[in-house]
Amino acid sequence: MTTALEILNAGFSRSTANDRISLATDAEVLAHVNRRFQGYFALLAAAAPEAYLSRQSLALGATSPVSLTLPTDIIRLEHVELAGVPVGIVPVGQKGRGWHKAPSLYRAGRELVSLGRAGDPTAGQTLTLWILDAPATLATTGTALDARWPVRHNSILELDVALYLASKDEGRSDGEVQRLTQERAVDLQMFYTLNNIGTKTDTPAQKDG
Repeated sequence: MTTALEILNAGFSRSTANDRISLATDAEVLAHVNRRFQGYFALLAAAAPEAYLSRQSLALGATSPVSLTLPTDIIRLEHVELAGVPVGIVPVGQKGRGWHKAPSLYRAGRELVSLGRAGDPTAGQTLTLWILDAPATLATTGTALDARWPVRHNSILELDVALYLASKDEGRSDGEVQRLTQERAVDLQMFYTLNNIGTKTDTPAQKDG
């Protein structure tokens, strides 16, 4: 799998004007790449959820009301089951209505809360969740990109690095920035088209961070 360091190295190598010491530290550029990577990944997951689903089993706590906390920074909750039986996710404004079949929950922020009726999830029971989960943070240069990330889109991240560096270099020629921007526009168009995200308009990179 591709590591964050490979993305950084490829981005730095896009121009001989990139000075790894004076323009930006690896930690700074890594933070920029992670922000972009998290955003691109969320677009992929939303466009093709079946390819980015993760299944997790979580137990309900002995809270009042009975609830569980969803994993941090999930993209979307797709489906919930209790012992193989689908669990309804009720809009919070309807949690007091009697027509919802058990088992049912409502969502409040990062909490899934039982309606507390007969047949609804109880403390200690385990729910199976199908979620679109965020990829692991690119915390170090040795961190590998999520295995679900298509390698063919690595060039977008590399160009994000190159443009970020160019935006920090007051002496960088407009021609080089324009060339990098055009390359990135082509790659982004491929990204949107191949993943059925739709036609987007790219804009020149701006300082991030």
